[in-house]
Amino acid sequence: MKKSTKVRISPLTWVFLVFAVIMAIMAIYFCQDAVKYVTEYAESYGITVKDMGSDAIKYVMNAFFPYLVYTLIMLGFAAAMYEISKLRASLYEEPDDLDYAAAAALADEAVEEAAFEAVEADEAVEDAAFEAVEAEEAACEAEVVEEAETEEFSVEPEEFAAEDKQRTEETEEH
Repeated sequence: MKKSTKVRISPLTWVFLVFAVIMAIMAIYFCQDAVKYVTEYAESYGITVKDMGSDAIKYVMNAFFPYLVYTLIMLGFAAAMYEISKLRASLYEEPDDLDYAAAAALADEAVEEAAFEAVEADEAVEDAAFEAVEAEEAACEAEVVEEAETEEFSVEPEEFAAEDKQRTEETEEH
């Protein structure tokens, strides 16, 4: 029995489309309003819109461009939701010529392959953990060697104190 493959448009898609239409109407309105303002401004000061140049274009673009972008974003969301609806509808399709035994065999193969990949991933994690432990041990050994080398050439604070005391006594005697 074949289910209906008709794509049902979700309510969220309709919401995005309605918002896109509203934003498009607002963009058109603000564009017309900005053009009207620029022409009236030019007429009131006795100049032409051509004389205003890029200032007029900037004003018109600043007035309607954000709404144009919002319109495109809403249309993008609506298109994405529609594609999701199409995908969801295709997942529920049942072709008439589907061999259930072959599908079960394919599913078993996929499960075996996934289990094999999981074992490989587990081995890789164990190898990485082993390498991390070896690196940590090597770092500790290097630190111990460095401390030993530093101790051979360093003078203890007690020796400094004894030398300072001896120098002080010598200077006091002279």
